[in-house]
Amino acid sequence: FSGAGHLLPYHLGAARSLFASQVGLHNEPERVFATAPLGLPVRAVAGSSSGAIAAAVMALLPHRLEEYADRFLQDRGHALRNLTCMLQEETSVASEETRRSSLPLTICTTKCSDGSMQLFDFPDEKRDLPYLLHTIQASCTIPPTFHPYDIISSRPLSYPQEGAIKIDGFHYVDGGIAAPAPPTPFDMDVNSHRIVISPLSGGHSASESSIRPRDT
Repeated sequence: FSGAGHLLPYHLGAARSLFASQVGLHNEPERVFATAPLGLPVRAVAGSSSGAIAAAVMALLPHRLEEYADRFLQDRGHALRNLTCMLQEETSVASEETRRSSLPLTICTTKCSDGSMQLFDFPDEKRDLPYLLHTIQASCTIPPTFHPYDIISSRPLSYPQEGAIKIDGFHYVDGGIAAPAPPTPFDMDVNSHRIVISPLSGGHSASESSIRPRDT
């Protein structure tokens, strides 16, 4: 999932279409961990910026996608706050089987010191909720000195630590700067196919597919 800003509902709609029918979402939550209606088994998800939130919802709350979208729209935002509340609710009631069934999740951030991509992987069997939410917060934190040109710039980048999120002794900001559409651990697997979901129109490489608006 790429960065999307206030277009986060686009991501959620794409996730819903890929991952489960309406019946599966509400009445058969176990189906969403198997095969999508298009016949595509989902092995892992990754996200940058607000796409990190969409990826987390798809990986951890597939049975509550519509509920999350409704909360986001009713609150006119507050995406991270709603994600935090819903994940805390799940922690108190989720069964061990549901936790095992969730997808591997990768959150992308940008390292302040050199502008490099930093990936945080959360396998399905091992997740620390506060740490996960902290990395998502970092992935959504736009540095005050950011300019849109930074995304396509070839020059070395760095960002001030002020306002950044500190994780394991290093400071990180919005993952969409270093990797607008971050990789998953399975991208190089010959048995997997990468799908990029983005609310921005444009092309894609021959080695991947994309879900995005079409230029007219």
